[in-house]
Amino acid sequence: MPAKCQSSGNNIDNNIAEITGQIEESMLAAAEIEERIRSRNFFTRIFLGGDWQAGRELEEVVNQNNERIEELKQIMEQCGNCSDEEMENAETVIREHKRFKAVAVIEQKTRGLFGWFKR
Repeated sequence: MPAKCQSSGNNIDNNIAEITGQIEESMLAAAEIEERIRSRNFFTRIFLGGDWQAGRELEEVVNQNNERIEELKQIMEQCGNCSDEEMENAETVIREHKRFKAVAVIEQKTRGLFGWFKR
């Protein structure tokens, strides 16, 4: 569903709000996965490393949102009179997307003392 820049700022705001809402819904799933990663036992992390499976799941959620994020960036660039609130919400969603992406990469790369054995 490609969103197009309309001449009316209100239509653009609606497009931004719609895409942002779709991304936020999937980010709820990402937040649950991140919580699972963060709650991993300290000693498990030391000996086995990161939760590779959770990192992979988080990466999948991020990858599913890549197209929406690019679409959102395009709309934001074309928008000359969008509301500050919608622009701020969009920027927040983009920041969270980048953060989740970093968490996924770090989690998959974190190796413990016996991490080589587990994989």
